[in-house]
Amino acid sequence: RVVIPLMSEAYEASNISKYVLSYVDEAGIPIVPIKAQDRYSQTGWLGVICAGALYTKITNANDIEKRLDNLIGQLYPYISDALDDEQHLAALVDGTLVQGYYMQWGKKFDMKFDMFAMTNGYIAGQGDDEVGGFVINGKYTCLSDKEDFEFQFKKHYIGQHDVQYSGTTTHNESQFFFDGKWHINHSSDSFHLEVSRNQSSGPKGLHIMLSYQWNSQKLVKRVADMLKQRNIPIWFDIAGDMKGNINSAMAYGVEGAAMVISFDTLAYSKSINCQKELTYAVQLEKNIVPILLENEKGFQNTWLGMIIASLNGINMQDDSQFNYAIDTLVQRINTALEEKKDEESYQSQVITSLREGRVSGQGNDKIGPF
Repeated sequence: RVVIPLMSEAYEASNISKYVLSYVDEAGIPIVPIKAQDRYSQTGWLGVICAGALYTKITNANDIEKRLDNLIGQLYPYISDALDDEQHLAALVDGTLVQGYYMQWGKKFDMKFDMFAMTNGYIAGQGDDEVGGFVINGKYTCLSDKEDFEFQFKKHYIGQHDVQYSGTTTHNESQFFFDGKWHINHSSDSFHLEVSRNQSSGPKGLHIMLSYQWNSQKLVKRVADMLKQRNIPIWFDIAGDMKGNINSAMAYGVEGAAMVISFDTLAYSKSINCQKELTYAVQLEKNIVPILLENEKGFQNTWLGMIIASLNGINMQDDSQFNYAIDTLVQRINTALEEKKDEESYQSQVITSLREGRVSGQGNDKIGPF
């Protein structure tokens, strides 16, 4: 409905702030600024966006109560009907990381998004590529008799030009694939994006999570390919050491795992995101299998060393023993998946009724029917 930027020198210097507020401006969302710093006047991109806008000055805590009525007065036209307006959001993609590329002059140029969302027919996002930082906004519509979509969005390079994108999506259980053409003036070529779908409502407990740091991506992808060949369901972030808004994806990966495999290196032990990921797995009492890619003495006295000290790891430092290590890993994965299935099959299927203070029912568990 409305966005309130707290204008200051730090805000103006922030690239993220520039991307976000530029998208807000492009999308036509009302902006009600607050000047949050004394002796400051917005310039550059922020000066252009907020030019002519009435602002409220709140530069210290004592100003809040005195200026609040003025701010509410500016906000009221945009929020007065909020309580009467129910919004039902259908978020297909919510703030996820996205990777892809566009083609030009016969060359492939990487595109990386640190935010990408598809909600109620609208597409929004921000990222960067060879040209620079950009924001996108557009729309998607469902193709008849299919679960795929037709889409179009505008890619606005901050302080530069616009490029139009359009095409259709395909999908599998975990991803949307965006394919189509980009257009600017008389130039056009193809592009491809891979977008993770929201997974919060999906089935849990039947995938194997691969947790690793970016430097190990090549080997981890090799392991992932071997596991896929054996029809083992896996989850791993192709972007490597995860950055940006990935908490929901990380939670899904850990919570839905029958096993978490950590690919342990000194760099892994220094990664804050890897630490969050594996520590969360420990808290949830997940089955963790450490894969040693380096001598563990290098990280023995770190948080990682403490977690894996009592665990039965697999050594994958010697490439000549790679196939043997994979076979060992597959055996342990299959055991974990079988245990998970057994656990689910023994869950009590109880029919209960509560009448006049009485509880009755029937079901079965590991011991037998009851």
